[in-house]
Amino acid sequence: MTPTPWASVQLEEAPSPRSCPLALCIPAGAEENPQDPDGHSPDVTARPPDQQHVLERLQQLEQEVVGGEQVRNSELKQRQRQRRKLADQRKVHLIRALSEDGEDSEQVLLNVYNSIQEEVHAKSQILVKVQGELKAAKLEIRDLQAEFEVERDDYLATIRRLEREGQLLHALLERMAPLVRRDCNYSNLDRLKKEALWDEDGGAWRPPDVTVQKTTLPSGAGKNK
Repeated sequence: MTPTPWASVQLEEAPSPRSCPLALCIPAGAEENPQDPDGHSPDVTARPPDQQHVLERLQQLEQEVVGGEQVRNSELKQRQRQRRKLADQRKVHLIRALSEDGEDSEQVLLNVYNSIQEEVHAKSQILVKVQGELKAAKLEIRDLQAEFEVERDDYLATIRRLEREGQLLHALLERMAPLVRRDCNYSNLDRLKKEALWDEDGGAWRPPDVTVQKTTLPSGAGKNK
């Protein structure tokens, strides 16, 4: 990982313990242990505001590295335990570095900072990858929805066409029925609809056979008698 310009400048200048790049060293004049007007020495364990700010920032970065995802299985739990262990190790090194002065403590701080930056960068890369996959999934869903809309419009158009054709055939039959002979079974449309059968295998209607009722007139022999 390429160090930031600020860090690289500080390393090239070989900073002294009084010029810590993270502004964690004791300000100039504080090492002389000045006394207050009553002659008492100030509390040397109190941390300057800059140190407290850096600590809070590092803790925030640690929380972002450790957290940010839900643990759903044993593998994720193991990864989280490893990250917590690494975060605890960083915290120990950080506290030790803050309690000491010199180039070694400064280097420890830089290592901790760079390590956190590397993990943040890795998380950012994963986030970019997931966002790309999410964008691709959204585009695919959009394409499927557009395709579904086209197919639905085709189905609706087909249904409307079949309904119109059915209405036309029904109207033609209504007009043709009165023209059929009364002694033919096809003169009664309602009866034909009841007698028609649907063939599941053939997928078509089987209309009844055409029949004509024969009317026999009584013979005139009986009248002559």
